[in-house]
Amino acid sequence: MRLANNYPSAAMSAAGLRRRQARSAYHSFVKYAVARLPWLGTASDISLRSALFASLIIHDIIFPMRVKPPKAVLFDVGGTLDGDGIHWLDRFLALYHSLNVPRSAEAITQAFYWAEDQLLRHPEITQMRWEPMLQRHVQYQLEHLGLKGVGGGMKGVARRLTEGFIQPTADLLRQHRELLAGLRPRLRLGVVSNFYGNLSVICDEFGLAPLLEVVVDSAVEKLYKPDPQIFTYALAQLHLPADEVWHVGDSWERDMVPAKQVGLQTVWLTHNVAHRPEGMDAADFSIHSLQELPPLLVGT
Repeated sequence: MRLANNYPSAAMSAAGLRRRQARSAYHSFVKYAVARLPWLGTASDISLRSALFASLIIHDIIFPMRVKPPKAVLFDVGGTLDGDGIHWLDRFLALYHSLNVPRSAEAITQAFYWAEDQLLRHPEITQMRWEPMLQRHVQYQLEHLGLKGVGGGMKGVARRLTEGFIQPTADLLRQHRELLAGLRPRLRLGVVSNFYGNLSVICDEFGLAPLLEVVVDSAVEKLYKPDPQIFTYALAQLHLPADEVWHVGDSWERDMVPAKQVGLQTVWLTHNVAHRPEGMDAADFSIHSLQELPPLLVGT
């Protein structure tokens, strides 16, 4: 269900938004000014550059970024709760490589996204649990790769791909169920995911449902990341302002950027902070594992 664009309860506080914008603008101004200054090597030149950088520190002391302790935390599924920072495609690419499947990364990537589209159209997808859903996903991939039913060295590749994907992701969902249970007494929790229409079924299967107030499945609501409206919709369900809600996700483009556009505090779950896109300030925090989240929340 697509809601209207005006959610007064989901708006970031005006003061908080102005503070964020002013800080970002001043940092950009100083970096731009320093970059444009000709390097003369004189004492006055060095003093000017030092003064500009010192002004950043003074500015941040006078106008600090205030991170409000959250009242709710939203999580991604599809690399976050089930992957601890490893996206489905990356996990499948590693599995194909380990099995010496004779297909390029580009071909496997195309097969993966074709399988995604086919799974969305499957007539029984809304009732599928974790294992049958992934078995079907792998079947679609192999069909697109021209490997479905192939014998010889490829015999059994579907079983090994499926088992190699299901076991670690299911284990992570069970492990993170305990993490969510530890957060639930003091925080409201939810999930926001680009999924297939069966996200509620998966949450029931792994015992997450009793811990969650909000389950936003893109295929059900017809709102898809990176459209910020999917987060606006989740906020409307929580009846909370954006700056009182955190979002934890593994994708910069699909999680961090749209969540920040709405005004949420963001936590980027990544194993490769060095590849953070330049010129963007969409993540308030970065963590390498969801086990780092509870101490981070206590720190606020």
